[in-house]
Amino acid sequence: MSVRRLPFLAALALALVPAAPAAADQAVAEIGRESPVAAYGGWEAWSRFDEATGRYTLMIGPPAQAAQPVAVPTSTRPFDVALGPDADHNVVAVYRSCAAGGCDIRRYNTASGHDIKLSTVSSPSYDEATPAIWGSSVVFTRRVRGCDVPYIKNLRSSAPSRRLLKSKCLQTDPGHASIRGSRILISSVDLSGADSNGAGLKVAEVRRYSTSAGGSNVIVKQGFGEESNLFGQVAQDDRFAYTVRVGIHQANTFVRIPWSGGKPEEVRTFRTITDAFAKPTANSSLYVEQQSRDAECDGFTDVPCRLVRSPSIPFGGVQRTLAPQLTVGYEGQPRRGLPLHFTGTLTQQVVAGNSVVSTTPLVGVAVGLLHRTGTNPERFDDTGLKAVTGADGSYRIVLPAAAADPWFTAVAATPDVPTWAGRGTVGSVAP
Repeated sequence: MSVRRLPFLAALALALVPAAPAAADQAVAEIGRESPVAAYGGWEAWSRFDEATGRYTLMIGPPAQAAQPVAVPTSTRPFDVALGPDADHNVVAVYRSCAAGGCDIRRYNTASGHDIKLSTVSSPSYDEATPAIWGSSVVFTRRVRGCDVPYIKNLRSSAPSRRLLKSKCLQTDPGHASIRGSRILISSVDLSGADSNGAGLKVAEVRRYSTSAGGSNVIVKQGFGEESNLFGQVAQDDRFAYTVRVGIHQANTFVRIPWSGGKPEEVRTFRTITDAFAKPTANSSLYVEQQSRDAECDGFTDVPCRLVRSPSIPFGGVQRTLAPQLTVGYEGQPRRGLPLHFTGTLTQQVVAGNSVVSTTPLVGVAVGLLHRTGTNPERFDDTGLKAVTGADGSYRIVLPAAAADPWFTAVAATPDVPTWAGRGTVGSVAP
């Protein structure tokens, strides 16, 4: 059973906890498995993973309201989904749907609840993916001889889909396309410099296309070798293209590229994030953060990632308050049969640009101790031991007697979404 359904979380939630600052980045949902996110006009969408069934449910939320499951079949994969306006100015979700006959594109209308297959987009010979919509224009990819080939289709025209790129073989992850008016953005990876095992030079790029003209141009790119450095999902407005940079040997960043041709700007995220990124409004964004660097919401561990809504654009030195962060550790060498003292802090950072401005303790928040067991996936069992953070944000929990291992983590009852101390502690127990 997932620890997120255990009774202790409900008990912790009854504790009095401080509200998040008005302009703070706010965790709005747990993400059990890494998946794309989508947004448009204040609407938001993502995939909710059900551990019991191993299936994903498409969640969609209107502006300033909680997301709810929509009436489309669940999926064995995260939804490859985008939100946008249709030709009648309704907010719609376009998404990939796979069955025995292959993968096609469907459109869900949030106003009517109607869900239809886009037959003029879907080919009987190829699998479609990575859809995005603006009015009557749908951009998508087809899997052709190992390449994710981008196409554009005008739903009001009898003309066939138009291929956007002919000279490159690119790999495009789910959710990595955006369209606004006639401008199309797709984030991809060029593997032409790598061998069949993936060794060698790879290039991550964001490429711009047009619904009405041929050709394309790369607006930002980066090369990498054995350790990935990638661009994530893309978004855009009238002045900038936006994405995130994720990788191994550099800080994760938010990136924006001016359409005027100026130099791209980058600002640290201060957290390890996935490649999921979207912009619900002009001044807000959605991203998914790991709750520690080794908790990747990949199924190996039961620690969830968090979907975070940021109410401010991080560029230009703007201050923003990050979601809460929890630590855990034990004191001294654990010894079998003896008490083991666990301590940690619950804090919230204020950052501006690439600097931390301040760190504020969160006071009066209930924290529970969990024991980590098993492998692939790791599980967490409630110990029943709890504490409340003090004036400095710290807590102390005493395990009466250490047993075979000292592998524990902590969870704080922060508003809306619990805050985990990642996978927690490691080490061994001495006799």
